Amino acid sequence: MIRLDVKDRRPREENSQGEEASAGKKRSPLLKIGLPLLLGFVLVGGMLFFGDGAWQFVQEVFGEEEYEDLPRHQEELEEFITNPASPGAANHLRLKMHLGFNEGDLKDELEERNLQVRNRINVILRSKTVEDLQEPGGTESLQREIKSELNNILVSGQIEEIYFEEFIIQ
Repeated sequence: MIRLDVKDRRPREENSQGEEASAGKKRSPLLKIGLPLLLGFVLVGGMLFFGDGAWQFVQEVFGEEEYEDLPRHQEELEEFITNPASPGAANHLRLKMHLGFNEGDLKDELEERNLQVRNRINVILRSKTVEDLQEPGGTESLQREIKSELNNILVSGQIEEIYFEEFIIQ
């Protein structure tokens, strides 16, 4: 006797055959675990066999980005609050910056010469007018000038980048 299933209105015999067919499509746990594991071994083996070329290929495929142009070390300086060289104006400049560099020894030198570094930066900041700082490219020019001045006095390495975290003129 054939009975109709209320949900899909098909004969139950066909429905039970369909369930048996879908049960046969289930993957075994060995296939679920073994296949990714095998692919991982092949990938690692290929990287070991082919060396750097394989590692570069993996980075390209998986989109891992290298930031080679970023300095490896950073030193945060205490906040600077000073008056720009604007005649007759009562403006204040508040600046928080980080110095980026690659030599680890430079961190110790920056800490030892903190007073001299801060003095040089303050002299530069006080020499700028508000117009100098607000014109297009003004902050980039200031960064270049600070970097150049600090690199003239540092011995154990060079500043690669100047990062402004805060730059406020009031």
